[in-house]
Amino acid sequence: MSRTLLCVAVLGAGLALLAAPQGARQAPVRRRRPAKAAAACPVAGPAAARAAREEEDRFTAALQPYLKDHEQTVALSEGTLAPASAASPSQPAAEFLAPVDSSIGSIVFSVFLECPGEILIDRPDGALLRSPEAGVEDHALRHGRIVTAAHPITGLWRIRISGRGRFAARADAQSSLFASRAEFVQPRGQPGQESYSPIQMAPRMGVPELLEVRLAGPVGTARFGLVPPEGGMLQTFNLPQVESSGDEKVFRGPATANLETFRLLVEGEDAHGFPYQRLYSRLFRTRPASQ
Repeated sequence: MSRTLLCVAVLGAGLALLAAPQGARQAPVRRRRPAKAAAACPVAGPAAARAAREEEDRFTAALQPYLKDHEQTVALSEGTLAPASAASPSQPAAEFLAPVDSSIGSIVFSVFLECPGEILIDRPDGALLRSPEAGVEDHALRHGRIVTAAHPITGLWRIRISGRGRFAARADAQSSLFASRAEFVQPRGQPGQESYSPIQMAPRMGVPELLEVRLAGPVGTARFGLVPPEGGMLQTFNLPQVESSGDEKVFRGPATANLETFRLLVEGEDAHGFPYQRLYSRLFRTRPASQ
């Protein structure tokens, strides 16, 4: 895959990167008002852990109405920002980016952070957004932030996070470009006249299995990857296109899953040449190769 590495880089926290395209055409992100989330961070312990789970549950509930209209996940990452130390007294930080392609009509950025410092949005050119713009709603919550943007301009959007504790960041879009189906399959019938049906068991870990992916919408190119549920390093591969009907393209070929659980990521360029990225909603699980 020629264009890589987009999603979260944690400084001093040892978190891996979630891959995505680089080189998107850059344009300003809009915001209605500035927002800075702040909440007291309790001392570590069972009570603090329980309180953090409750806060995340409340944040997730507040996010759900936005996700009903934004069904295509562009990027996500979860992890932990380690507390500051004497050796590194500044607050740990994470950086979250996502490409906005020409098919996206609206997008939601959301960040939950157990002990927030700042949650900021930068323009693709690196300038901090400071003034409100039409079409953007910005909601600062006690433990996070939710930003929606209607008719976003194509390019890379960037969120910078500082603070401590667990975080969960994602970008979800209204889009006509999406993976309509992804499943591991097996051939049936005579050679040259095969049809393909889903395998009855989970794919085997470390063993090549046939993966079929159907993409709908203005897809130009497509590359594929397997990512852990929380984000992380990509296991990347190519699948050949084997069929095309209307605005749907079918890709099929061998893929080797080296993860116990994973999601499928698709990235490439849309029909207008803008980088896109999509995460398929299903969480896949593997079985031991010996089974």
